[in-house]
Amino acid sequence: MLPDGATVRVRYPLPRQIVKLPVDVTACSKDDLRRIKRMRRPREKMDTREEITSTFDPLKYVKT
Repeated sequence: MLPDGATVRVRYPLPRQIVKLPVDVTACSKDDLRRIKRMRRPREKMDTREEITSTFDPLKYVKT
């Protein structure tokens, strides 16, 4: 699909992606509703910042 809404047809011998249709929540069981709500909830962001300590001493390489 192009940004202007036009589509381009490409033929593949096998489907490349499965199209998921919207879920009818009125016909779902309670377990399915719980699973759908859990999937739609935003995921927690992990804090991946680590303190980086450098042991590099530039004065060690200075020739005097």
